[in-house]
Amino acid sequence: MEGSWTRRGYIPHFDNEGVTQFVTIRLADALPEHVVDEWKRELSSIPSTQMNDQLRRRTERYLDNGYGSCFLRQFKVANMVEQALRHFDNIRYRLHAWVIMPNHLHGLLSSLSGWRLSEIMKRFKGFTASRANGIIGRWVGKIVFC
Repeated sequence: MEGSWTRRGYIPHFDNEGVTQFVTIRLADALPEHVVDEWKRELSSIPSTQMNDQLRRRTERYLDNGYGSCFLRQFKVANMVEQALRHFDNIRYRLHAWVIMPNHLHGLLSSLSGWRLSEIMKRFKGFTASRANGIIGRWVGKIVFC
């Protein structure tokens, strides 16, 4: 299988057409960078595979606590994100499952021919962030999806 491994942050990603992947997209303020930096300092003495596992677990726990602006709690914003997810189902990707939480969302999807996950996510996050900012009337301190 041809594809490429990329590393954004601390979790490596394999990007190739047809690969089924679980993604988490969060609002930028849902997990401040200083929190992750502190965790990395705390875990610096353990092997990197264990550290990555611990960071992933801590991230999920932290997000589930609902920190940040939680704009996805607003029906209009969440509905727009849902519609955006469904829009390219069976066109750019096959959407197997998804859930929208107050400050993040999860999706299980397989990219279709001609589409890589990195490009799908870039377009999705750009579109939904722009639309969400319009819905809430926020142009300074914009919503950003990570």
